[in-house]
Amino acid sequence: MPGEPRDWFATSEPTRDHDPTEPTEVDDDASATGRFDLGRQPTAPVDRTRTIGRYQLEVLLGEGAMGQVWRARDPQLDRAVAIKVVHPSIAASPEASARLRREARAMAKLSHPNVVAVHDAGDDRGRLFVAMELVDGVTLGDRLRGGRPGDWRVVVPLLLAAGRGLAAAHSAGVLHRDFKPDNVLVDRGGRVCVADFGLAAVDGPVAPTRAVGHARARGDGGDLTAAGAVLGTPAYMSPEQLRGEPLDVRSDQFGFCVTLFEALYGIHPFLTDDSMTIAALVDAIDRGALAPVPTPDPVPRWLRAAVVRGLAADSAARWPSMEALLVALAPPSRAPRWLVVALAVAVVAVGLAIAVIARGPTRRSPASPPGALTPTRRFEVSLSARIALAPGGGRLAIATSDRIDVRDLDGSRVWSHIDPIGFLDRVEFFDDDRVRFARSRALTLVELDLVTGAVAELWTAPDWQRWLGRLGDDDLVARTVDGRTEIARRTGGPPLLVNPEPVVVVAHAPRGDRIAFIAERRYHGQLIVVDAGGAVRRSDWLPALTSVAWLDDATLIYGTGTVEAPTLWRLPLAADGFGPPTRHYGAARGWFGQLAVGGKRMVFVDSGATFRSRLVDRSDGGARTRDLDPGAVGAVLAWLDDGSFLVWNRATGGVERHDAAGPVAATAARLDGEIVNATRAGDVLIAALRRDTGRELVAVALGDGRELWRQPPGWARAVRCAGDRAPPCVVIDDGVPTQTLRWLDPASGTPGDLVITGRRLDDVAVADDGRAVLIGDGGKLVRRRDLATGVEVDLDAVISVRAVAFDPMGGALVTGTRANNQYLLVHVDGAGAGAQLLQSRDELLFLPRPAPGGATVSVMGRLFLPILYELPR
Repeated sequence: MPGEPRDWFATSEPTRDHDPTEPTEVDDDASATGRFDLGRQPTAPVDRTRTIGRYQLEVLLGEGAMGQVWRARDPQLDRAVAIKVVHPSIAASPEASARLRREARAMAKLSHPNVVAVHDAGDDRGRLFVAMELVDGVTLGDRLRGGRPGDWRVVVPLLLAAGRGLAAAHSAGVLHRDFKPDNVLVDRGGRVCVADFGLAAVDGPVAPTRAVGHARARGDGGDLTAAGAVLGTPAYMSPEQLRGEPLDVRSDQFGFCVTLFEALYGIHPFLTDDSMTIAALVDAIDRGALAPVPTPDPVPRWLRAAVVRGLAADSAARWPSMEALLVALAPPSRAPRWLVVALAVAVVAVGLAIAVIARGPTRRSPASPPGALTPTRRFEVSLSARIALAPGGGRLAIATSDRIDVRDLDGSRVWSHIDPIGFLDRVEFFDDDRVRFARSRALTLVELDLVTGAVAELWTAPDWQRWLGRLGDDDLVARTVDGRTEIARRTGGPPLLVNPEPVVVVAHAPRGDRIAFIAERRYHGQLIVVDAGGAVRRSDWLPALTSVAWLDDATLIYGTGTVEAPTLWRLPLAADGFGPPTRHYGAARGWFGQLAVGGKRMVFVDSGATFRSRLVDRSDGGARTRDLDPGAVGAVLAWLDDGSFLVWNRATGGVERHDAAGPVAATAARLDGEIVNATRAGDVLIAALRRDTGRELVAVALGDGRELWRQPPGWARAVRCAGDRAPPCVVIDDGVPTQTLRWLDPASGTPGDLVITGRRLDDVAVADDGRAVLIGDGGKLVRRRDLATGVEVDLDAVISVRAVAFDPMGGALVTGTRANNQYLLVHVDGAGAGAQLLQSRDELLFLPRPAPGGATVSVMGRLFLPILYELPR
């Protein structure tokens, strides 16, 4: 049927129709941008065994004139990717393959946080495809379709980030030629990136293209790509591009300023209506006939002047480079130093029309101060992956639950082993050609020979739980006994170490006669080094200790920080312990979750996260999910009695009132950190903020914004009030070793009498009447405790519980974890039966909060985006 997505991969079976019970939403431009909404249902049923190249196609996300975009999985790296598949009619063109590879080359040259990364491109039996980074979010075009102007304080930072991506492309000798709102993506964490360099010109000015005559400036699909037409989107093109003249970086600048003008005012700067011809559009640009703007002008004079200069008909009258424009767009009193430096470079290089870009510090590309080490982004990895470097540094092993992939870092070869049993735990190189890994079920050590391909089981130790690598000439194994970690040699003998805390990270020295561990205690970690002779060194307890490796036989390198200022530290061994640490590398934000060293190479995994908020609608008995705009909603904090809800705006730090349609009003309250938990007691909002040394509690008055009290990080885990809207309130005291639950005065933050003690408390919820609590302790049971009698009833949640809330419809709402990185939101009724409301992969779900009556539930997701970087030693 016309308009239905076609299944181009069905060679022996008919095209599949949509399931009429599923919503169908096809973005005609999705194939151009790689943008899609992961919250959508699949537009068509997909055979999950279908592949293109090495990629397993999972969900058809969109279809347009240029082709289809699929969500797919790369089995070699166990990661989700976006696959753009070129339409067969276009692929048949002799120019199509060259254009596809040009796009891949253009984007692959750019390793920048504000540019969508391209991983691969190819031709699979005549099917042209590009594999690119999966960007989970929305386009700027989505935001502009309502035609409403945006607050310049919000709009400008978004476009500045996109401008940095465009400037990075220019510095690599790449022109975009099709910059427009639909090619600016904003992910769930607020990261902005530029997509679709499919029309890019590489290494120099673009040859003239044919003129377009009097075609309409805006076609039905937005792009004019017919014979005799300029490739691109005319509404955002410079006049020289519309006339088919040679282009340079100032042509991209024009499209950027059209986009910025439209975002600021809600109208196109030159188009008076959609039927305007290109000839009329060029004439309007030449005359400088800008569309009228509101009076008084909501945009500052200095900002409007900068944009208008970029819209000049004569390219020589525009800014000499994107860097110069970005400096002009920054508020006069707060122009970033990197932009000032870039402007100086741009002025010198104006004759070249391409200046050097200075990268701003973001999580996706960790930045360092001048003269410091600079990491190189290699590729994305799975959240569940474990890594190891070969002794020579040339090969990297990546292990997930059921497979090992070994990559040649100096070439393109990949060795893959899919294990028939699975439950893979630790991976380690025995030498450059042999990889060893452990199966945690019936603990077994397995060796994979990369030369012969042989796989051999070396030993089995069913009485032990983990393999920790080799120490001297024996393997170390570990198990938990009475809450303690017992470590011993596999061949027997007394325990080498019995530790009261769990051991979570292991690294062995190059010579093999020392091994390092990280012991974990809440928000702190301790480095433990054991020699082959049995000598033990212990460090102090370090906040947010995340990873460790050996630089050489006498020097450790370890990582700290899970939110702000993650840092790698060098730590020499001393005769009686450790020497002083020295800083090796640091970034503004991130989480250096894994480290590996081999030969002259050092790699680390930055597992930083993005966040998104969702509403789950249960009003019709189902569970329909809607994502909230990540640019406006950093977290849903609490519901109000009228059905509106309080949100935290990550960009401004302000607390705002929203309803289903969007923002309603701002409050005077502000919060200065990432939200982990939140509750309300009338006019008092209490939030737990994520810090490296523990959660920090802060209470603010919604009426006048006053900060009522603040407790230091690590003092408590969370506060919950009755129904999350009124007193009484309780606090989880994060004491070591025993947590307690106490009453709390929400106005002063003063703790009161004990409610519960002597047990683990991950989360708690208070019933509307204050007479009962729900307790989540990390197990698979939710415990409902009557506070008057102390009687507890267990509700089977099936999943490992992370967060809880009373459900106004009865029972409990629970978020938690299932095997294989599956995270769920479920409803558990009084009998313990569960119903799944939401499922996500590699995304921790937390902060479930029902609206009054329970028809809608808000929930937060923390999506981890692990990226492997290489760093000089």
